[in-house]
Formats: sequence, structure tokens, C-alpha cells
Amino acid sequence: MGEEAQRLANLGPEGAELLINALKSVSQAEKMSLEVGLKSMLENQQQNDGKASEGATGGGRGGGGDAAKPEAAPAAAPTDAAGEAPLPPGWRVKSSKSRPGVQYYVHDRSGKTQWERPTAKDVERPSRRQRTDDGAKVRVLHLLKKHAGSRRPASWRRAAITDTKEEAVSQLLALRATIAAAPEGPARREKFAELAGHESDCSSAKRGGDLGHFGRGKMQPPFEHASFSLAIDELSDVVDTDSGVHIILRLE
Repeated sequence: MGEEAQRLANLGPEGAELLINALKSVSQAEKMSLEVGLKSMLENQQQNDGKASEGATGGGRGGGGDAAKPEAAPAAAPTDAAGEAPLPPGWRVKSSKSRPGVQYYVHDRSGKTQWERPTAKDVERPSRRQRTDDGAKVRVLHLLKKHAGSRRPASWRRAAITDTKEEAVSQLLALRATIAAAPEGPARREKFAELAGHESDCSSAKRGGDLGHFGRGKMQPPFEHASFSLAIDELSDVVDTDSGVHIILRLE
């Protein structure tokens, strides 16, 4: 009897109902035992059917089901108050005096500065000064003429400089012609120092335009390039930098 009940129960709810009706003739104790076993089997089968349906349709409580849930997005990197990732260790930000409203970055240990926001790799790269300093030094005289577009249009000579760049270049070329007319050597150096002392908008005017010895990476790139390219006692053409326009005479 037990084996027959098992086979009929496997037929599903209809088979179970048929079995229960067929067993009305057996004893009450046997009937109750079989009914309990069959109902338990039916409940388990219904639960299994429900789970299979949930997995296939993405339904179920909470909506979507586990299979339909997207993977959690990775946690975002921590950011600072400005919404940027924190600076690498050793870096700090400063406000530029020459470019109001613009910030730049300083590495405290190396002294390296840069406009671009640094990454961890920037600490490993040597600064421009470290890369270009080959130990070579030059010594020059220079005469600077500032104009309204200079980085700081003021000097010891004038509190506010309003000359156009073209006017500054014209004045500088006239001074260069006077210097070039002097014989090359001590006489030309003397004439240059004399005019720089009166006409240069750089504080080095009090030393006749003498900047002393300097190596690579110390001056603005156009000025550095011109200084190292000159031969001893050679006079440069007009050199244009953010400070203004210059002429240079190499001493050493």
C-alpha cells in the first residue's frame, strides 16, 4: 500500500485526490497516516514550483530577484572638498600671484612646482631644474624693458608702465644700436652697464644689469636659451619673456 501511494502521489494533486477517495475503505488510522504524508509531499512540490518560477521571471519579494540585480558599483575614491581626489603625500596647493585666480602645486621635499594637478607618479619624476642642471653656468648683463602686457607692469623706474610691447621693443632696439656701436670687449661691456643702470626695468640695474652666475633651470626658458647660446662678449637680439623684452650680453 505504501508503494502504491507513493506512485500515485507523484502524479500530482489529481492523483492525490484519487488516492484519498480510494482509501476510504481502509482503517481510519491508516487513512490519517497516508493523508499526512501526501499533504506534506504536495506542499514541498508546490514550494519547489514557486521557487523555479521566481528564478525564471525575476519576481519575488523585493522585485527583480537576485539574478536580475546589477553588480554593486565599486566604491569611489575619496575626494577633497573641491571634489578632486586628495593630493599625493608631500604636495600642497598655492595661489599664483602672477596669475590671479589660478593655483599651482608645490612638492615640499624636492621644491618642484607645476601647474598641473600632481599624481603619485609626479613625485618620482625629477623637476625640470633637476633634469637640466648639468653644472654649466653663465654670467650675463641684461637690460629689460617692460610693457603693459608684462607679468608685472611696474618697476623701480615707473610705478605703472603703460607702454605697448611694440614701443618697448622700439626703445630696446635703439639702446642695442648704441651698445653695438661700441668696440667689442671691455668698452662694450662698459656701455651696456651704463645704459642698463639708467634704462633697465629690472632691479639688477643697480649692478649695471649684472645677474651674476646662474645655471640651467634658473631663468625663464627663452632667457636661459639665449644666454647659453651666446658666445663670450656676444650681444643678443631682442629676447621676449613674460617679464618683458630684453637684450643680453654674455660675460662668461
